[in-house]
Amino acid sequence: MKMKTILTASILALGLAASARAQITFVDLNPAGVAFSGAFGTTGSQQAGYATIGGIDCAGIWSGTAASFVNLKPVGTTQSRAFATTGSQQAGYAIFGAVICASIWSGTAASFVNLNPAGSVESFANSTTGSQQGGYAKIGGVQLAGIWSGTAASFVNLKPSGSGNSIVLATTGTQQAGSAIIGGVQLAGIWSGTAASFVNLHPAGAISSEAYATTGTQQAGYAKFGGAYNAGLWSGTAASFVSLHPAGANYSFAYATTGTQQAGYAFIGGVRSAGLWSGTAASFVNLQSVLGGAYINSQANGIWDDGTTTYVSGYAKKTGGQDHAILWAVPHAAPEPTSAALLGLGTLLLAARRRRGA
Repeated sequence: MKMKTILTASILALGLAASARAQITFVDLNPAGVAFSGAFGTTGSQQAGYATIGGIDCAGIWSGTAASFVNLKPVGTTQSRAFATTGSQQAGYAIFGAVICASIWSGTAASFVNLNPAGSVESFANSTTGSQQGGYAKIGGVQLAGIWSGTAASFVNLKPSGSGNSIVLATTGTQQAGSAIIGGVQLAGIWSGTAASFVNLHPAGAISSEAYATTGTQQAGYAKFGGAYNAGLWSGTAASFVSLHPAGANYSFAYATTGTQQAGYAFIGGVRSAGLWSGTAASFVNLQSVLGGAYINSQANGIWDDGTTTYVSGYAKKTGGQDHAILWAVPHAAPEPTSAALLGLGTLLLAARRRRGA
């Protein structure tokens, strides 16, 4: 009877794990007739990214369904993408002729505003709060981290003294996150609105690092140790770095954070797997596992929490090779059971059977 008891416990435990995964849902946002798409930022109710229409990448937004896609590609541009959204403002880039221009929109193609500063041959807006945008402009052959306040003329150069190329990838309005190359090394860092305010977040022993997201108190990104990129988070100092690299992963990156949860991906078992963390490497929840066999890999780029559900935006590659924008919804009440929890459940079941004389 002992073997039967163990099998019963195992089957029940696996059933609970499958049930938890089943409660994580996803929506394929790829618009009908579109070849490729990807979602980057999300507010939960709105997602920002792109769809490839007629062979052209078109910046766009969704409101949770494939059919809701709104094309933001400005008239006269050859390509565009949106990387971030507040729900009322979107940020990204659009290409005019041969010039890549940092851009913002307020929900329509006609609302486009060109943020490319005078003298810049290339610029990107990677983040927005609605009143401040973060990104970079390439001037005089150097990539300059910077911020805008809604116009091209408002660009503020955040390039740290003595650095080479630099970039802002996220902003809260008071804190910016990204990286700067100093002494030939790419260093994760944060600013508070001026070039002189740069704080080096590069962990001891790392080869390179970059911060992709910030809440103002927590930053998310990666640090490379040896040959492995490790997803990680900081709380404002280099010494505060915490590796989120899951056991068994070849490499991993964290692209977004709410302050309590982080989103990105880990390359595990030969598969790029979108994932969600809760501040530790062991907390990694594999979002690729809920997609099914029609999708061969995935990546998470954005995150939003409304208090009951965590929304994760990204993309997944179909078996035919096309990237499709994806939105995952992870209910707070449905965490993935850990191996320790399942072992504990099995122990309790065994004890109960023994008390009944099984």
